[in-house]
Amino acid sequence: MKKIIFGTLIGLIAFPTIAFGGTFVSSLVQGKTAEEAVQILADQIDSLLGRVAVLERKATDIETKTNIIEDKATEIGSKTDMIEAQTEENKNKTEELSAKAEVLKNKADEAEIKANEIKMNADKEIACRKASELKLAPPETKIMYYSQSNAPIYSKFAPDTTKELLDYLQKYIENYEKTGSVHYSHMPDYTPETAQRYVSILEARQEEYVIQQELCDK
Repeated sequence: MKKIIFGTLIGLIAFPTIAFGGTFVSSLVQGKTAEEAVQILADQIDSLLGRVAVLERKATDIETKTNIIEDKATEIGSKTDMIEAQTEENKNKTEELSAKAEVLKNKADEAEIKANEIKMNADKEIACRKASELKLAPPETKIMYYSQSNAPIYSKFAPDTTKELLDYLQKYIENYEKTGSVHYSHMPDYTPETAQRYVSILEARQEEYVIQQELCDK
């Protein structure tokens, strides 16, 4: 084995330019004995091998770090895919909820429309009922006067509707103011004081009747 190593080193000494590509090695062994040259070259080889080992370790470290970075990149890529999938799922859920909300809104609108229709019909029914009541003159406006015993004397000729009775009493008052007569077209008749009091009542009643009748006719 020593012979092989020694022979190899002799070859390196004999052909330094071929083995190491320059005069550097030749300068190291020039003027040295064979044993010294072998030792120098062995030291140089050990140094080179040490550097190669360092480079190999660095290369291994770089490869390890590269693998770690690649693993991290793969992990980030997986998380990114997961986030994108979750985002898409959330988007689909949002669209689904939006669609359901739209359906509920439409149902709520329909319910509101029906409720308004019911209310309008109820209001109309109430207005029609009030108009029917207001159209008729109240019974107390048919009392012409009171007897000495404070008994009410009802008119047998007074119109039944509010408007007709109002028209009659307004003409009664107009005639009274012109002629001073307490009798207009009938005898006995209303007294001026009673007629004036009833006119105020019937005017307000007629105004309310018109309002309620308009609501009823809608």
